[in-house]
Amino acid sequence: MEAFLHNISHFPGVLPTFVVGVLLAFWLLAILGMLDFETFGPDWLGGGDLELETDTEGSSAPDILVALGLDRMPFSIVVSALAFFWWLFSMFAQQWLSGWLPLPGWLLGSLILIGSALLALPVAARCLRPLRPVFAVHHGTTSVDLVGRRCKVLTLRVDENFGQIRVELPEGSDYTLKAWARTPNQLGKGSSALILSYDEDSDRYEIEAWDGA
Repeated sequence: MEAFLHNISHFPGVLPTFVVGVLLAFWLLAILGMLDFETFGPDWLGGGDLELETDTEGSSAPDILVALGLDRMPFSIVVSALAFFWWLFSMFAQQWLSGWLPLPGWLLGSLILIGSALLALPVAARCLRPLRPVFAVHHGTTSVDLVGRRCKVLTLRVDENFGQIRVELPEGSDYTLKAWARTPNQLGKGSSALILSYDEDSDRYEIEAWDGA
């Protein structure tokens, strides 16, 4: 235990430990409905999804993500998997190599961080690849057929700038979508709502409370 605490609090292990800690806090807030995991990510990912057409000119998904099959996964999922394996491999490497390689601490630590990151890429890709169908989005259905359907709110609130819903179709498939609603409203986690319209520019659905009447 002492060795583990030393590794996570000293270079190089402190860096991936910090990243994993930030991501754990993010996922806790997402589970509580305070953040939308699908909108987490830089703008070049189209609002947090790596769902980009790889055969379209100007696609901004990095080539390495396309090659590893991660180009259609949510950014938050990809980053979390990469960070976890980066942390895991750096912990093992720090424990095993510290006494074997007579190198300066800064040099050995840098090599461990780089090597662990390179190893984390293919391992994370291998683990995430079976999950790709879970995050598949059929735009013809989501942008047209879902308007007018009922849905469930997944976030603690829905306003003009924030919200997430789940829509279940009769055939058994379901979609998790970004949404917004005019305020004030009574929408909260678990509330039933009705999809009013779809905005293609923001890829969001306008909803309103639905009481089932």
